[in-house]
Amino acid sequence: MLLDLGYGDLDISDIQIGETAITSYTGVETEISTSPTLFSQDVYELSVGVELDDAGNNAIRTTQSATTEISLDLIGPQGIFGVDSKGGTVTGSIQFNIVYRATGSGTWLPVGGASGLSFGGGITSAGGSTITITSGARKTYRGGVRWKVPSGQYDVSVTRVTAKGIGFPGAVDTNSVISGIQWTVMRSFSPQLPSTTGTLKLAVRIKATDQLQGVVQNLSVLAAQKIPQWDKQNQVWLASAETENPAWIYAWMLTRCQAV
Repeated sequence: MLLDLGYGDLDISDIQIGETAITSYTGVETEISTSPTLFSQDVYELSVGVELDDAGNNAIRTTQSATTEISLDLIGPQGIFGVDSKGGTVTGSIQFNIVYRATGSGTWLPVGGASGLSFGGGITSAGGSTITITSGARKTYRGGVRWKVPSGQYDVSVTRVTAKGIGFPGAVDTNSVISGIQWTVMRSFSPQLPSTTGTLKLAVRIKATDQLQGVVQNLSVLAAQKIPQWDKQNQVWLASAETENPAWIYAWMLTRCQAV
């Protein structure tokens, strides 16, 4: 989300959602700037729709140009689980290799070394190219991977490592494991300036988890206007600072306030 904090040189503090400090939540990014990059207007969504059901299954797709962030969705339409001899649910894991490279380059980079890396849906990484999906859900599985890149165009490769029916100890046999995965979507984020008003903005990105769901409607901040003050003794303007002096506030509003 993007919030407009107003004109001028503002000192921003105490960002809260309701009565809770935003720093108390996990997976939170904030940016305070007149030209934020965290909030993107340009998101290109490519429908991939490739099934990755067995070891060696692979797909490669290319992002848009000027991409600074990439995300992909992995979906298990029938769930990801095994069944034991008594009909109970078995939790297991399957692995994929995800690598990327600048389009036309020969060097593939492991997603585990990318900056801003985040996962959803029980996905974990040991830091290399391999990600692990752990699940025992008898319902549609949804997971995702997201990472940042220097601005450019990229090829992204996703390869299944774990063979069909493998990775669920306790399941009766390979036919008792449901682990079909589809790479459904790839998104290319190309940030563009969302506003040209010149006002100060607060950009916020929060990972949706059980800690917070839906649209944030009660976010608040403390904003103090910093204005220059006149040093009568030395006959110079001092650096901008917070003040409650009405004289300096009136002088600022009549001479320097951008909103006037």
